[in-house]
Amino acid sequence: MANSGKILDAGIIKNIDHYYMKNNILRNLEWKYEHTYQTYTWELDHGKNPEFMIPPTEMSSADLYKYYDIKPFRPSWMLNISPNWKGRIDEQMIAHFKKVMEIFFINCDRFTTCTYVLECGGDGDFLHCHAVFHLNPKKPGNMASLKKGNFLKEFRSCWDRCGDYKGLVKNRHALQTTLITREDMLEDKLNYLIEDKKPESHKNAVHSILPLIIELG
Repeated sequence: MANSGKILDAGIIKNIDHYYMKNNILRNLEWKYEHTYQTYTWELDHGKNPEFMIPPTEMSSADLYKYYDIKPFRPSWMLNISPNWKGRIDEQMIAHFKKVMEIFFINCDRFTTCTYVLECGGDGDFLHCHAVFHLNPKKPGNMASLKKGNFLKEFRSCWDRCGDYKGLVKNRHALQTTLITREDMLEDKLNYLIEDKKPESHKNAVHSILPLIIELG
């Protein structure tokens, strides 16, 4: 049985055991290659001259992705940040948010890139953020850190170190996370960062500066 864990998604605890199972795309590639290799060996046995194939047992995951010209999917992580400061928005608050995001991205050292958007909310007076972080596959222990809440601890610590807004993300509902494990999930979360692609009920009020989309990495 696969290992299982849980993660908070919009206030709901959800299972993340699918991460510990073999990726469905990779499994399908393995089956496809094995079938192709069977055809290859049949042609050899019948005096034909097919293009050489490596035995399936010698094909690594990277080899399979390369053979089928597919870029492997890497899990990503969405972080929604809702500080306890509803009621106004000013340039100092925006600058604080940008500083926190940049320092967290660098100090956490677990991501290859990050795309985030600063928004004003439906009433135009609530500065908050939606961010999608691409997990670095070369960094071991990412999933363990997520399960332990280490990323959130680091973010809260970074927030409090960066200025005059200490304690505004300590509430557990201030930070909500989603583990992104499929291409369609990733596309959906990235689209959510774009105002024109949001559901009507989630759109922000008109603001002179916001929304502001920023890329890191």
